[in-house]
Amino acid sequence: EQRSIADMHRITIKPELATATVVGDQEKIKSIFDNLLSNAIRYSPDGGNIELHLARDGARAVIDVRDQGPGIAPREREKVFDAFFQGRHTNARGVVKGSGLGLSIAHAYTRLHKGTIEVVHSARGAHIRVALPLAGA
Repeated sequence: EQRSIADMHRITIKPELATATVVGDQEKIKSIFDNLLSNAIRYSPDGGNIELHLARDGARAVIDVRDQGPGIAPREREKVFDAFFQGRHTNARGVVKGSGLGLSIAHAYTRLHKGTIEVVHSARGAHIRVALPLAGA
C-alpha cells in the first residue's frame, strides 16, 4: 500500500525477511507496520533507502525498520510514542505534516499483542524495532 508513495520519491525498500508466524489481530498487526513504513517514507530523502529486517530471536519475531531521514533526537525517543507528539524534524521535502498518531497506534497495538516497540540508537536516520511473540511460544 505504501509502494506508490515510495516510488514517487524514488525510495527503495530493501526487505530482508525471515519466515515467522505471530498470533494476533491481522488488521492491528498490519497497522503497526503500515504506520512504521509510512513514517519511514515520510522522513526519507528522495532517492533514499528503507531497510526492513525480520528475524527470529528465541521466542520472538524481531522487525527492524531503518530509514535515512533526520533520525529521532535522543530527548524525543520516549515521546515519539505519545499521542499527537510531532518531533522537531522535517524531511528533505519540507515540513512534515502528520497527525502525530501513527507511532502511538503502533505502540498501543504492539503492547496489545504482548510485544515491545522501541527507538534504537542509529548514527543516521531512524531505527524502530518491534518484537512480537512467535506463535506457539
